[in-house]
Amino acid sequence: MLFPVYELLVNISHAFSLQAGDVIMTGTPSGVGVLQAGDQLKLKLGAHEWVSQIQ
Repeated sequence: MLFPVYELLVNISHAFSLQAGDVIMTGTPSGVGVLQAGDQLKLKLGAHEWVSQIQ
């Protein structure tokens, strides 16, 4: 891992309210490959959605 667990928790807690029982997953799921120019990334968080294109 690039960062120790306590550092991840500190950084995450600045953006989200952590509650007992929350699960924090790190790593890369299987099937993920290298990003190429033109690839599109979509992030959804609740009612919010962001889209970004790789240049």
